[in-house]
Amino acid sequence: MKEKASYFWRGGFYLAGMVILALGLTLNVKAGLGCSAIVSVPYTISLLSGFDYANLTLVLYCILVALQLILKGKNRSWQDLLQLVVSVVFTRFLSLFQAMIPYQSGALFLDLAVLLLAIACTGVGAAMTVGMRLVPNPCDGFVSCLADLTGKELGLCKNCVDVSFVCLSLLIGLASGAPFSGVGLGTVISMLGSGGSFLLSTVWPNAPWNVWPVSIFRVLPYKACRLHGLCVSNLPELFFEKGY
Repeated sequence: MKEKASYFWRGGFYLAGMVILALGLTLNVKAGLGCSAIVSVPYTISLLSGFDYANLTLVLYCILVALQLILKGKNRSWQDLLQLVVSVVFTRFLSLFQAMIPYQSGALFLDLAVLLLAIACTGVGAAMTVGMRLVPNPCDGFVSCLADLTGKELGLCKNCVDVSFVCLSLLIGLASGAPFSGVGLGTVISMLGSGGSFLLSTVWPNAPWNVWPVSIFRVLPYKACRLHGLCVSNLPELFFEKGY
C-alpha cells in the first residue's frame, strides 16, 4: 500500500512538474525576448513558416527519441518509447497554454517580468520531473544518451546540446534573412538562470547559483516532495547533474 501511495505521489508530482514546465516555456515565448535554447529550433521555424509551435516541438521530440534508439543500439528498450507518450502530453500542454495566455509582448519592463516568471516555472518544473525519476522527456533522454556514449558529465552534455540548438536556430534564421527571430536576450538569460551556460559552468563551476540550495527554484520542489515522504534524497545531485 505504501509503495502504491509512493507511485501515486511521484506520478502526481511528475505531472504537475510537466504542467509547470510547459507553462514556463510558454511564458518564455510570450515574453518575446527569445525562447529557451532547447525549443529555439521549433520556435524559430514556427515564426518563419507559420506552423504551430507546439506541433513542431512534438516533431523535434520524436526526432530526439529516434536518435536515442539509433545511438543506444542493442541497449535500447521499449521503455524509451514511453518518451513519445510524454512528448504528446507535454506538447498538448504547450498548445493549451499558448491559447489560454493572451499576453502580447512589447513593454520591456513587463516582458522582463514575464521572462523571470518563465525561468522560475522552468526551474521548478524541471526539478520536479527529473526528481521523480520516471520517464525522462526526450531532451533529457537524449542528453543522458550522449553522456553514456561519451563518458562526459550530464551537465556538460546538456550545455553543449543547448548551445548546438541555439546555433542551429541562428543558422535557420540567417538562411531566412532573420537570424535572431527565435533567439534573443531571453535565450541567454534562460540559459544562465536555469543553470549556467557552457562557458560559465566550465570556467566557474562553483558559481553561487550552482551551489545547493542557494536557488529557491531548486528548494521548492525538494521540500514539496519531502512533505509526502518521497525518496528524493538525490534530487539536488540529479538536478545539478542535469545542468538546470
